[in-house]
Amino acid sequence: MTGTTGGLRPGRPLVAWGAVLTIAALLGGTASVIGIVVSAGRSVLNAATAPVHPTPLDRTMTFEEGSYVLFERTDDGTPGPGGETSILPGRVEVTDTAGRRVTVTGPGSSRQTIGRGGRTFTGAARITVPEDGAYRIRITQGGAEVVVAHDAGHGFIAALVWVFVGLGCGLVLVLGVALLGMGFARGRRLQDGRRHGDGSRRIESGPAGG
Repeated sequence: MTGTTGGLRPGRPLVAWGAVLTIAALLGGTASVIGIVVSAGRSVLNAATAPVHPTPLDRTMTFEEGSYVLFERTDDGTPGPGGETSILPGRVEVTDTAGRRVTVTGPGSSRQTIGRGGRTFTGAARITVPEDGAYRIRITQGGAEVVVAHDAGHGFIAALVWVFVGLGCGLVLVLGVALLGMGFARGRRLQDGRRHGDGSRRIESGPAGG
């Protein structure tokens, strides 16, 4: 009798673990792809659908936690890149429902731009929202058109997290496939060994010649 009697055959645990890891990796990989598309798509969709407001502006808006950009229309109605923004961050006031002011800074060295129906909007200020909720935004300067939309980096960072999740799932998938291969190979070796053993026993137990 062999040592495998009454227990698992060699290779089966590896096959089982390989199957579990492979399925988990495929499910996780699918989720990561969906996460990347949704994260990147939300920022693009938000920038494309956020309403245009004339200034001066005094309006309550609902924001999610994260970074937003106040875009100002900078084109003069003719084709080509837009000009410089005129709204200063100090003229933009954002407060929560308790009246606490939210951080508003400059747009940074690399200004974001979005196009809306042939119009060009350029980032004039960056708004850091500490938590989800309603916020009152006031711009005293008049004569401009503005759009408040997600910072492009918001979707990029969220998508990047899902990219790393996908890479991790890829490594798990490689491990799962490797375990499956090892398990099946070990099972085949066991079967081959048993066939050779049965053949030897049949030869030994056969009638003596002469």
